[in-house]
Amino acid sequence: YTDADGTLHKIDLKYLDIRFSNICNFKCRMCGHGLSTAWYPEIKKVHGAEYTEPQTIYTDIYDQLIPYFDSVEEIYFAGGEPLLYPEHYKILDQLLAKERTDVKLKYNTNLSILKYKGKDIINDYWSKFSDITIGASIDGKEAVLEYIRTNAKWDVIVKNFETIQQKAPHINLYASPTIGILNLKILPEFHNWLIERNWVKQTSSFPTNFVAHPFSQSIRYLPIWYKEKMVTLLSNHIVTLKNRNLVNAIPGFQGIIDYMQVQTTEEESNEQMRELKQRLDGWDYAAKLNWKTAVPYLQELLSGIDNK
Repeated sequence: YTDADGTLHKIDLKYLDIRFSNICNFKCRMCGHGLSTAWYPEIKKVHGAEYTEPQTIYTDIYDQLIPYFDSVEEIYFAGGEPLLYPEHYKILDQLLAKERTDVKLKYNTNLSILKYKGKDIINDYWSKFSDITIGASIDGKEAVLEYIRTNAKWDVIVKNFETIQQKAPHINLYASPTIGILNLKILPEFHNWLIERNWVKQTSSFPTNFVAHPFSQSIRYLPIWYKEKMVTLLSNHIVTLKNRNLVNAIPGFQGIIDYMQVQTTEEESNEQMRELKQRLDGWDYAAKLNWKTAVPYLQELLSGIDNK
C-alpha cells in the first residue's frame, strides 16, 4: 500500500497488544511494582523514602487507538490486570458501537473479577463477541496459588472460572500457569486436578510460560540433584498422560524438562538458592506470609541454605 518512495498514507493495524498501566490487585511473587500497583506498599515498607517511583504508571494512548478500531482483527489484553483497566471497557464499547463483534479478543488475566463498576463482563461484553480466548493466570491450587499470587482468593478464582464455563461456553478458557521454582514440584498434581475438575479437555495442551527473571525463581538455576528429582517427577507424569490418552499435554511437560536442563554452574545455582531463601524470608516479614506453610515442599530444596 506504499507509494513508490515508501510513503504510507494510511495504517490499518490488524493486531493490538494493550498495556495501559500497571494497575493490578495482586502481588505475584515473580512480578514487581512495574507491573502491579499492589506491590507499592510492600516495596515502600522495605525501602522507605529511598523509593521514589509513583504507585501508578500510566500510558495515555487510548485516543491514538481509536482510528484503528475499524481495521483491527485481534486485540490482546494483558497487564497489570486488564479487567481493571477503564480503557478495556471503552475499547469494547467502541467495538460494540461499530458492530465489530467479529474482532478476536485474547486475555491474560488473574480472573479475580467478573464485574466492574456495575458492568457484568460476561453478559454485557463477552456474550456478544464470537471469538474469545482467556488464559487465566493460575499456577497451582489453594494455598500455593494464594502464596504465589498474593491477594488471590482460591475460592473466588474457582467460582469465576466455572462461571465462565457455564455462562459463556464459547470462550476458549484455560489455566495458564507461570512456571518457576515456587510451583514446579506441584505441577503434575495441579494438572491432575485440572483434569478431574474438567478444566481441561481431552485434546488440551499444557501451556508453558517460564519465569526468566528473577533468576532465583528460574528452574534453570536449580541444583543438579533437584533437577534430577524433578525430571523423574515430570517424566512419570508424562507416562500417566500417555496411559490416559492425554497426549496433547505431553509436549508442555517435556518442554519444562527441556527448559530446565540448560546448564548452570554449581556456584551460580548456590548463589540463586541463597537469593531465593532471602526473598522468601523477606516476604514473610514485609507481606506477612509464611512460605514454610504455603509452599512447604521448598524446604527440601533450601535445607541448609543460609542467608549470608
